[in-house]
Amino acid sequence: MIKAHRVTLEELVVSTLAMTDALAKLLIAKGVITDEEFKARLSAQRADALINFFSRAYYRLSDHSKSTATD
Repeated sequence: MIKAHRVTLEELVVSTLAMTDALAKLLIAKGVITDEEFKARLSAQRADALINFFSRAYYRLSDHSKSTATD
C-alpha cells in the first residue's frame, strides 16, 4: 500500500513548474512550437493573470468600501 502524505504549497509549486518546464522543452525540441511562440504565449498568459488578479482586488476593495460607507 502506498502511504499518502500531505504536500505543501511549495512542493506543489515546484513540482508544477518542473513539469511545465519539461513539457515546454519537449514541445520545442520536437518542433511542435518554437521558443518564440512559447515565450509570447507565456507573456500573454502572465498579462492576463495580472489583469484578472488586479481586477478582482479592485472589485473587492470597492465592494468593501461601499459596504462600510453605508454602515
